[in-house]
Amino acid sequence: MKSTASFGINCLNLRHKIYIPSQVFKTSVLAYHQEAVWRDKNYVPPLKEYLMNGSISSCACPLGLSSILGMGHADTIGECKWAAKEPKAVLAAEKMSRIINDIVGYEEAHSRPHVATSIDCYMKDYGVSKEEAVVKLYEMIEDTWKDINEECLRPTTVGSHYINIFLNLMRVSDVTYKNRDGYTHPDTMKYWLLDVSLCKRWMTRHVGLVSWKHLPTCIMKRKVHYTSVIPFAKDVLW
Repeated sequence: MKSTASFGINCLNLRHKIYIPSQVFKTSVLAYHQEAVWRDKNYVPPLKEYLMNGSISSCACPLGLSSILGMGHADTIGECKWAAKEPKAVLAAEKMSRIINDIVGYEEAHSRPHVATSIDCYMKDYGVSKEEAVVKLYEMIEDTWKDINEECLRPTTVGSHYINIFLNLMRVSDVTYKNRDGYTHPDTMKYWLLDVSLCKRWMTRHVGLVSWKHLPTCIMKRKVHYTSVIPFAKDVLW
């Protein structure tokens, strides 16, 4: 009886933990549907309206919630509720991911039927050229970094490791869309990922790197530059 009751409680807890992320995923699907409606109607929404919907379709919140669930902490439900309310840290990750994706993938997106991007919306709202719109949008990206930094520095209702989830999502977006659309064309990322993997292995053996948190310190102290790992690839792998 005890094991049965325990199993029932665990199932109930799991149901509560999954409920909030499932609702957020549904919201993301609705955001994708809204983009499809705009595309079919050739509608270019105001920038504010576009970003409200586009930030959701960036799926930064569902990704963050998935990470929170995977951490397995006791108060997962409370942290999921926090993220689902879209505090500044979550909004920053969503907005940054959406805008950088629009900027880097602009040309390819317009080579096929596609919803208007933040560049198109900005150009329509302010009557500026594409180049001017891109400059202003990059300024908006800088503001999202300020927002996430503020969240990291001030007291919050959740632990800093939960905020770091969305900070790391922004870092991933920054690397993935650095001068190319690494999401649409993942082959452009393979050498970068190989460099990172080899770098950690080489530094573990030759520099004494214990964990990833020591990597920035090692690089800042000029112990090694990540590109220097390439000559040691054979030594590391074999």
